[in-house]
Amino acid sequence: MIRYPEFAGSFYPRDKNDLEDMLNYLFERAARKKVHNTKAVLSPHAGYIYSGRIAASSYMQLTDEDIETVIILGPSHHYAFYGAAVWNSGSWLTPLGESIVDEKIAHELLNLSEHFTDDTTFHAKEHSLEVQLPFIQYIFGEKVKIVPVVFGFPRAGSLNSIGKALSTLLTRDKVAFVISSDLYHGYNYDDALKYDSFTRELIMKMDAEEFYRAIIEERAMACGAMGITAFLIASSGHKIQPHFIDYTNSAEVTGDYTGYVVGYLSIAFSKEG
Repeated sequence: MIRYPEFAGSFYPRDKNDLEDMLNYLFERAARKKVHNTKAVLSPHAGYIYSGRIAASSYMQLTDEDIETVIILGPSHHYAFYGAAVWNSGSWLTPLGESIVDEKIAHELLNLSEHFTDDTTFHAKEHSLEVQLPFIQYIFGEKVKIVPVVFGFPRAGSLNSIGKALSTLLTRDKVAFVISSDLYHGYNYDDALKYDSFTRELIMKMDAEEFYRAIIEERAMACGAMGITAFLIASSGHKIQPHFIDYTNSAEVTGDYTGYVVGYLSIAFSKEG
């Protein structure tokens, strides 16, 4: 099964040359900080004109890594369902080319937890995974396979099961994760800074239970919170270290501090030892 790009021409350029030019521009302006032995990155998923520089700062951390498969974890913005949906066959297309799905790993995940589903319906009209793909293809071309996983609203118990399933992939040398999430959404710039600072602090603590509780109690804000929580659960016992890379928000990008604000955060997670 082929997934065709639905957001080329809106979130990012439709024309291949224009997209390459934009990615060149974003990577030239990405944060110069470099983390080694990167196992995962947190990357935003807004339109490239807003969050693209922060996303490029995340993907810079993967440029020197030997990677064969990228697991992309992102939220569903259009479908309410429990658990997470794995796209388990075929390929995904963007103007830069084709990324083949790692069917072996996808089916492993489906077999490891009953809270995964292979229903591709939940991937329809979803941008949080698609907008990550041109960055992956820009770095690795078409040689790296992908496993797209979109999260609904898993309960704590199912998140634990999903996290433990993902944990098995952290032992593999050539597998990396991309966790797709924006942060604050609202109409107050000062609140954006406050919420995003606290959310960042919680992620850096690597405490899945504390992070999840803060999200449920609305003391922290991240639209990709379920994927973040699942990764934090998966990381337990694996000597994963977080590294802050960069942050901005839409107000700082546009210069409009009076309208709607969305936060963008880049964190790299390295595996020690």
